[in-house]
Amino acid sequence: MASLTPSQAIRGLKNLAKRAPVARVYAEAHRLRRLNAGQARDIASITDRNDELVEELLGLRAKVDALTAEVRELRTLDKPLHVFWPVRTEDLLALDSGNAPAARPSRRHQPPYLFNWVLPPMGPASGGHVDIFRTIAYLESRGHRCRVYFDDPLNGGSLEGVEAAMTGYPSIQADLHYNATTMEPCDAAFATSWHTAYPLRRFVDAAKRFYYVQDFEPYFEAAGTYSNLAANTYRFGFHGLTLGTWLADKLSGEYDMKCDAFDFGVDGEQYMLRNPQPRRKVMFYARPTSARRGFELGVLALEHFHGLHPECEIEMVGGDIDRYELPFPCNRNGVLTVDQLCELYNQCAAGLVVSFTNMSLLPLEMLACGCTPVTNDSPNTRFVEYAEKLRFAQATPIALAEALAAAAEASSEPAPIQDAASYAKRFTWEDSNSSVEQVLLRELGSADGQRPAQLS
Repeated sequence: MASLTPSQAIRGLKNLAKRAPVARVYAEAHRLRRLNAGQARDIASITDRNDELVEELLGLRAKVDALTAEVRELRTLDKPLHVFWPVRTEDLLALDSGNAPAARPSRRHQPPYLFNWVLPPMGPASGGHVDIFRTIAYLESRGHRCRVYFDDPLNGGSLEGVEAAMTGYPSIQADLHYNATTMEPCDAAFATSWHTAYPLRRFVDAAKRFYYVQDFEPYFEAAGTYSNLAANTYRFGFHGLTLGTWLADKLSGEYDMKCDAFDFGVDGEQYMLRNPQPRRKVMFYARPTSARRGFELGVLALEHFHGLHPECEIEMVGGDIDRYELPFPCNRNGVLTVDQLCELYNQCAAGLVVSFTNMSLLPLEMLACGCTPVTNDSPNTRFVEYAEKLRFAQATPIALAEALAAAAEASSEPAPIQDAASYAKRFTWEDSNSSVEQVLLRELGSADGQRPAQLS
């Protein structure tokens, strides 16, 4: 390369100096263009990802909406609400038309008699229905005829379903009817719950109307429409046949209802002493679906009892409690057959049965098996014929727990177990139902209440 003269070099340097700022600006602009291009690509990528997320969220929302719709359909949340009536509204409206229609005059003829019974439908296990069928079976054994009318305003079952369920109940010969529009003439008809008292009220072709009352049903509901409807039935003018004297006193005193009481009984062929030896178990009648049985109070009492006697095994019976987390170990037996109950009672030294309405049937069955019942102290539990063999305590957790502990400790010897079982034999359903029949004979024509010779 030819060398530059000094003057040429100076001119070249001057030209380079003139172009230098432009070069710097150009370089910076080029750098910025590359940076912007990268950011643009990043932005485009983020935008694409945002679009994908939006699509995913929309898809999830659609799934949630579909699941919500399915749940609402399963729960019938989108269906219109209706007022629930466990009885026919025409029977309720008829209350304003005046007094209950009078039953036809009694023919006052001699027995045997023909009885109509109005019952609510039932499932495979209902203690109340067992008592009713037991009474019907007794009356049939004494020569009377019975018909049973199942009344189901909600149309939730069928005669075939009832007949299938009845295999687990006392056997009866009665003619069965389901949601019949009319009832055939009879000498007397029976309501058996507040729901059945309303259809019986409009039935006039009976010599007399009775009310077979096993509990004070207004207590089954919170104070409101249904409890009031239940209480109204005690003013229908029916003759009450009540399980125990507490109900008879309450209905006659508060509702001016004519009543005769029949006693609690126990079937000695089903419940009997099989184990006379001391026991180390206790039991609790646990029915969380029946508020009157005090499930929550019993759980708290058993927690305290377990602290007093951790060596005692606790048996729970009567209802499904599998989902409950309980603060003590226990065996969850649920609903048992009669044979299983008898076996369980024969393993237990004592049992807790809480009753805030009429007394349960369990305490007498437990006594027959040598198991001492513990219950809350109140008029509805005191007014039973066998009260002297019960252990009473105030309806508080500690009081019930200590009474249960005392009962369990007392069964360390065979004598109290055998004494309880012997005592329970005094109370039979045959004697109880015999007293029911005597009331019917007195009211339906046999003025002295005596049966004719051919029926004795």
